[in-house]
Order: sequence, then structure tokens, then C-alpha cells
Amino acid sequence: MLGRLCLRRNDDSLLYQLPRARSNGDITNARLGIIGISNDLSYRQELSSKVRSSLCEKEVSFSAYEAPELVDVLEQRESVAFKDGAVSESVLRLCAAYGAKDSGDARQALDLLLEAVISLASAVTTASRTTT
Repeated sequence: MLGRLCLRRNDDSLLYQLPRARSNGDITNARLGIIGISNDLSYRQELSSKVRSSLCEKEVSFSAYEAPELVDVLEQRESVAFKDGAVSESVLRLCAAYGAKDSGDARQALDLLLEAVISLASAVTTASRTTT
């Protein structure tokens, strides 16, 4: 398993060699599969035609999350990360709405939630310093 495969542009020889490793005798007693994950949808077009052909690739696209789905994601993460009642439902819904509007990306919605909690913690800390 390769955690991150950084390929130099114009050198896709590794992607050409990996699918052939078993038939070339480079590996035995194993089957090799390649799963590529990228946000760069144009990357595949930069591969040489022989690599695209040997990969026998299948494309799977994941659609952007909608706000209700993001609320579910945020609720799950919030229940693990914070004490019960620390984050109101309205904050989760607002972060989900902005996340869905901008990109539909769960990471963005989670970042928004994190920023909201950090801002709240900072405000509470500042308020407690001024009252003591």
C-alpha cells in the first residue's frame, strides 16, 4: 500500500510497470491492484495512452455533500470531540449550510465548525479575563 504516490509530470513509468509486475515475474504469490485518488480531474489525461490502457481504469465520482448530509457528518464528529451540549444544533446547521453552499466538502464544513469552536473559546477566555 502506498500512502501517497507523488509522480513527476511526464514520468508515468511506475504506473506502467506496476500492473505488469506479476506477469514480468517481479512479484509472485500476490495480486496487485492500484487505486488512485485525486481531486485533480485532469491528471488522468496527462498519463500516456499506454499507461491508461494498461491500467484498465474505472472512474468513480463522489458528488458533493448536501447540507443535511453535512449535518449528519458534523453531528457524528461533534459527539466524539465535544461534551454533550457544547455545540448547538444551530451552529452545526450553519456550518453545514456554508459547507454545502461553497463546495459540498465535508472537510470544509469540519473546518468551519473548528473555527467556530475556537472563536467561541477565545471569546469566553477574553470575557473571563475582563471580569476577574
